[in-house]
Amino acid sequence: MQEPFRWLVELATLKILYKKKVTKSDFITTDEGNVKLKPTAVKVILDEIAWQLSTKVLYNGMKREWQTMIMIKSRELIRLF
Repeated sequence: MQEPFRWLVELATLKILYKKKVTKSDFITTDEGNVKLKPTAVKVILDEIAWQLSTKVLYNGMKREWQTMIMIKSRELIRLF
């Protein structure tokens, strides 16, 4: 189910990068060599994704949030089985 809506998260990510809301200083390297985001950067990303999912689209003559559309399309898929 994630593939048809993956672009919403990718769009949010591109907006973050374009607006430079997350920078190189928001990343930390652990002693094991893993690269992680600081908690403040994680919040920025989650807030942007949440905003993107709350934007509305016209569907069957009604404006609906993308998060609602994901639920609707999931229910439609379930009916196929």
